[in-house]
Amino acid sequence: MLALCGVAFGQKVQEEDVTFTETRLPLAPLGGSLQNYQFTVKTPYPENNNELINMAKAKYEQDLADYPQKVEESKAKYEQDLANYDTQVEMARENFKIESEQYNSLTMVERMALADQKPTLKLPSKPYYSKPSEPYYVEPNLTRSITYNPELLASSYLKLNGFEKGAENAMIGTVTLYEFESLDPQQKVEEKNVYNTKTKQTEKKRTYYYITSYKRPTHLMLTFNGQTIYDDVFEGTSDYTELNTPQAPNLFNLEKQSVEDVLSAVNEYINNNYGFTPIQKTIKIGYVKNKNGEYDDLENAKDYAIGGLKTYQYGEENADLEKAITIWETALGESDLEDKKARIDAKVTEEILFNLSKVYLATYKLEKAEAKINALKEMKLSYSEKQQLDAFEEMLKDKQVRLAANQG
Repeated sequence: MLALCGVAFGQKVQEEDVTFTETRLPLAPLGGSLQNYQFTVKTPYPENNNELINMAKAKYEQDLADYPQKVEESKAKYEQDLANYDTQVEMARENFKIESEQYNSLTMVERMALADQKPTLKLPSKPYYSKPSEPYYVEPNLTRSITYNPELLASSYLKLNGFEKGAENAMIGTVTLYEFESLDPQQKVEEKNVYNTKTKQTEKKRTYYYITSYKRPTHLMLTFNGQTIYDDVFEGTSDYTELNTPQAPNLFNLEKQSVEDVLSAVNEYINNNYGFTPIQKTIKIGYVKNKNGEYDDLENAKDYAIGGLKTYQYGEENADLEKAITIWETALGESDLEDKKARIDAKVTEEILFNLSKVYLATYKLEKAEAKINALKEMKLSYSEKQQLDAFEEMLKDKQVRLAANQG
């Protein structure tokens, strides 16, 4: 894929995309004795639907066993209610008599004012016996069940990049997911002033949406060589997350999604701190439009750089990348920022500096990357180029921390 941009009175620079794999170094490496990892996941869900069916069958069997006792208890309660019935009737009649005497002692005017409160005789209903229904088996609703195989969850979502799965010299991790918690979705309304191009007037427009608060508390335990390196509720999982949706959310799907989200976040944390993570990146390598062979060197450097990045492995020498770097550094020796007709004019110089910054950053040659970034700061850059340079500086800071951690 080529991007062409013309430069007035100067050379025409082209760029070609290259996709390669870069290694992100860990922030807190555990040392050379680490070789393997073993991760376990625990959830509040059954492993499969067979367990749900077995639970339903066990409940039915228990209900059958408890049924005779339930019948006897219902009979005893009926007999007790029947024995209390006459007493309750007598008490109701006595209360009615007392209330009637009090009412009749009032004056005519007072009785008229309290006409709607005239005492009435309310007798309790006579008890009747209803035998409890016999137990019956209820097939569980498997369409609304959530099941997880813990081993499959661990193997699918948890991996320590750069290491193998095994028990010897291993990081041991346990992720315990607790019950999903959610609050009832709250409908909200947002009112905005919107200009109507047809009526040429500003109108108020209401937008309705739903806020759903939920959380999935999760505990993470990590150990290595008998030492605990993490033992706490995983950051953020004890706090409610607010989900904004145009319609009321499907809480069933949200509950399942929360399992995947938490495990992905835990895996990212583990690898950010302890793993050697392959990161796929796509960058642009610049070169000059080469009509008469005047820029064969820069075109060759582009080809070397692209081939080298595709085969680059962290910590290993790469002949193609070294060739590209040598050509670019040599060309910089010709740089003339003032002469727009120079072979290596300001625009070509800028593109070479960007190329070198990218390659030095990708290969962790950070002192050289910093030098090229500083050189670019001295040049007249466009807004988008300044943004790219800001991103380089953030990347440089992160890589400096990671490289220092892995050299200590």
